[in-house]
Amino acid sequence: MRPPHHLRLLPLTLLAPLTLAPAPPPTDPTPAPAAPRAALHRTAGRAVPGHYIVTLRQGTSPRALTARLGVTPDTVYQHALLGFAAPLTPGQLDAVRRSPDVRSVEEDAVLRQSSVPVRPSTPVRDSAGPAASWGLDRVDQRRLPLDGRFAVTGTGAGVTAYVVDTGIDYRHPEFGGRAREGVDLVDPNGHGSDCLTGSGHGTHVAGIIGGGEHGIARKVTLVSVRVLDCEGTTSASRFVAGLDWVAQHAGPASVLNASLNGPYSAATNASVAAVADRGVPPVVSAGNAQPSTAATDACANSPGSAPGAVVVGATDRDDRMTSFSDWGSCLRLLAPGLDIVSARAGGGTATKSGTSQAAPHVTGVAALYKAAHPDASVRTVTEWLEKQATQGVLSGLRERTPDRLLNTGGL
Repeated sequence: MRPPHHLRLLPLTLLAPLTLAPAPPPTDPTPAPAAPRAALHRTAGRAVPGHYIVTLRQGTSPRALTARLGVTPDTVYQHALLGFAAPLTPGQLDAVRRSPDVRSVEEDAVLRQSSVPVRPSTPVRDSAGPAASWGLDRVDQRRLPLDGRFAVTGTGAGVTAYVVDTGIDYRHPEFGGRAREGVDLVDPNGHGSDCLTGSGHGTHVAGIIGGGEHGIARKVTLVSVRVLDCEGTTSASRFVAGLDWVAQHAGPASVLNASLNGPYSAATNASVAAVADRGVPPVVSAGNAQPSTAATDACANSPGSAPGAVVVGATDRDDRMTSFSDWGSCLRLLAPGLDIVSARAGGGTATKSGTSQAAPHVTGVAALYKAAHPDASVRTVTEWLEKQATQGVLSGLRERTPDRLLNTGGL
C-alpha cells in the first residue's frame, strides 16, 4: 500500500527552509598594514625649503633607488655617508620615507661661518716681535704676560690640512704656493678660490693654520674644500658633500678644519664621525652668539655635537672665555679667538674674531703633531691636545666647559 501523499512531501517541507536561507554577508579581508615610514627629522634652525638629506641602509645603491622612485638628486653621498640630497615634493617625500632602503630623512638646514663682526671700536692688539699675532704668542707659552715670540720647531711638512670654508686666495704670499684646489661645491668654475669681495673667511682661517707669517704649521699643504658662499653661508647638504669628498681623498697624514656651524643634524654628525674614523682629526668651531641670540651649549648644534670632533671655544688676550663663544661639555679645549690677525683675501692682513679663528689654531697644532706621528689615530691626537693644554689659567668659563687652553706642547 502506498503512503499518503502528505507524508511523502514532509521531507521536502523540512528541507525547504535550509535551502532558501540567505547566505551570510561576505567578510571584508583585513586591510594590509601601511608600510612603516622612515623617520623625518625637522630642523630646529632655518630650513632649506623643500630640500632633504636622505640616509640609506648599507648595501643600497643611491642612484638605483632614486631612479626607481623618480627622484632627481643634486648630490649623492658614497664615502662619509650613504645617501643623497634632493628637492622633494610632498608625494616624493612620502614615497622616499616608505622605501625599506631608507634609514632616515631630515630637512636640509642653513649653516654659517663662525666669525663675528669686528666692531670698529675694537682695538687691534697685535704682538710685537716674531709673533705676528697674539694668538700665536699665547699658545706656545704657559702663562701670561706674552713674550712677543712664537717658538716651535715643527713645520707641519708632509701634512695636508683640508680647509672646509669659503675658499683660499692661493696667490696670497702667506701660502708660498702651498695652497691648492680640492673641490668647489659653490661655483663649478671657481676652483675653490676665495671671494675677493666677500668675507675672506677661508683665507683668514687658512692663514692661521699654515700661513708663512701668521700661521702655526708653516710648511703644511692647504687644500680648499669650498662649501661656503662669499658671505659665509651654506647648507647642511653641501657641507656633508664636502666631508664626503674629504673622506674619499684624505690620507692618514691629514687634518681638517671646519669653522662653521648650524642646527643639530644627524647626517652632518655622522659625516664628521666618518672622517674621524678615517684617521683625519676634524677640528670644528664651537659656534658663536648671534645678534639676536646668546651663546648656547655647543652640544645642541652641528658639527659641535659630532662624535670624534675636536670642538674649540674662543678666548681673549686676557685668558677669558669670550662672551660670544658657545660653551659646554662638547668642547675639547679653547684657543685664541678675539682680534686675530691673519691673511686677507686679496693681499695683506685682516683682523677677525670668532670660534672660527680659535679652531684653526688647534688645527695648526694638530698638523704639527701629525707631521711627527702621521699614523696617529684621531683619539691619540685628541688626547695629546688635551694633555698638553694649559689648565688653571682660564676665567669666565661657562657651565661644563673644560679648563683647557691650547698649547703647542713643545713641538
